[in-house]
Amino acid sequence: MSSTNPTRLDENSGPVEAGCPRSILEELGPTSHPYALDWRNRCYRQLRLKERKIADGDMIRLPEPMKFTDGSEHAEFRVTKRGAKIELSTPDGRGRFRISRLMERRFEVVPPKRAVRTFFPATP
Repeated sequence: MSSTNPTRLDENSGPVEAGCPRSILEELGPTSHPYALDWRNRCYRQLRLKERKIADGDMIRLPEPMKFTDGSEHAEFRVTKRGAKIELSTPDGRGRFRISRLMERRFEVVPPKRAVRTFFPATP
């Protein structure tokens, strides 16, 4: 086998790249080989990350702050969608940031803060 003849490689060889499309993964037969199982799990994990949905106006939080070329570091961002592109700003609306391969990174969508309404009973 040689690296110039990839048709002889299979998932039991321990592939490193975990970007297999779902349609191909669903065509694979059962296996118990540890390399193949690990590779399939990594591929499905990557697909779940890419398939997440974020909406315009959502707040997202990275597990740790990311340093940008302007020297600033941020972990929380507000999402602005411009067509298929995603633009990020700080929660207070300052700055415009882009993070390459954002949907392949780990982050959480921060639920919006709700104002708690206080009701006072009417006094007779």
